[in-house]
Amino acid sequence: VIYCSDFKRTMETADLAQHALGCAAPSPSALLRERFFGEFELGTHENYARAWEEDFEDAGHCKYGVEAVVSVRERAWRLVLELEQQHTDAAIVLVAHGDVLQILQTAFLGVDPRVHRSLRHMSPAETRLLPGMPVDCGAGCESVEMVRLLRLAAGDIVAIVGGGG
Repeated sequence: VIYCSDFKRTMETADLAQHALGCAAPSPSALLRERFFGEFELGTHENYARAWEEDFEDAGHCKYGVEAVVSVRERAWRLVLELEQQHTDAAIVLVAHGDVLQILQTAFLGVDPRVHRSLRHMSPAETRLLPGMPVDCGAGCESVEMVRLLRLAAGDIVAIVGGGG
């Protein structure tokens, strides 16, 4: 099953993944939307970097009107927990934006969300198997290794960065 942000570029990437996998049409979710960057929205990488510097100091900050890292992590993680309950016998593909997926990765790894920018960068259209959840999610969730898009197994949760990242 594929779930994606309801923004156009991720929906387009999710459609490509759906055709490659031959599965049902992607389901859009606002919980996978890109992080809101407040004053920096649609700005330069340098401005985003200012927000990321603040993230490292305080994952709950909303300086410059930026959505707090802890808020992004909570909404995306809530979706993962719901999907794990709904799709116990399926691989789950998440197509979202780079910042959202990097922040979500901290939940899978059980690390402080302030370090999201220190994790390996996720490039557009990259597939990454996310590690087993730090909660009991049933058989098949323990894997930590990377897989190719077409080698998914039930219980896998894979992240794909859509569009421009």
